[in-house]
Amino acid sequence: MSERPVLVTVTPSVAGRADHIVARAVAVQAARRLGGVPRAAATSRATVEREVAPSAEGDLVHLPVGDRRDLSRLLVRLDEAGLRAVVVPLALGSGPAEVARLGGHAVAGRVAVTPPLGAHPLVVDALVRRVAAVGLRERDTVVLAGADDDLRAAAALLRSRRGGADVRTAGLLDADAPLADRVVEVRRAAAGRVVVAPWVLGPGEVFDRVRAGAEVAGADAVAEPVGAHPMVVALVARRYLAGARLLDAAARRVRPGALPAA
Repeated sequence: MSERPVLVTVTPSVAGRADHIVARAVAVQAARRLGGVPRAAATSRATVEREVAPSAEGDLVHLPVGDRRDLSRLLVRLDEAGLRAVVVPLALGSGPAEVARLGGHAVAGRVAVTPPLGAHPLVVDALVRRVAAVGLRERDTVVLAGADDDLRAAAALLRSRRGGADVRTAGLLDADAPLADRVVEVRRAAAGRVVVAPWVLGPGEVFDRVRAGAEVAGADAVAEPVGAHPMVVALVARRYLAGARLLDAAARRVRPGALPAA
């Protein structure tokens, strides 16, 4: 089809202003990487911002909106304008309940909802770069801290990417093992430094909690969030293309008088 779908990025409900800034940067860079596609961002905080910027396809519309009802209204507006949409959740977890709720917005042949970013190798490779930037040494121990259900999967992948390095996890929702206690525990047995790596996309509230807990426990270093790394941008572009292919396939199936591909 000639009309490319709109790229709609969605941030988690716990995201703050700093997270939205990173999410918007990811969406903008992904649109550029794709050669210029319409984009819209659905976030968890209501704003009255509307911004139009030029692109290879015409206008890019950036609409930070409030909650899931705002996402529904945005998708309805796009559909009324004759536009299809690919929704990409910018979440590092893959919580089935959250994804299922987003999936409820899918409209056959008009809206495709992709999996969230999750513990994808590209995201973890971006994290590897953030950890390396603090001068990680061979005998150091990494404590991966976050609130997502993909934390252990991300730690296992980080461990393999670092050649079997010592990587532990500290779930921020785990009352039995808060981050500060985990850092103290690791420090007692660690041969080298203790480096805390936040499993978060942007420098928002969750990152602030990770950094505060690490500092209280005396961690030697805290890596920066994953952020709008080129590898994250590449993954969003991949998700978009996969969703666009699904929409194109659905359109071919329902197009009146369309012949099956040879």
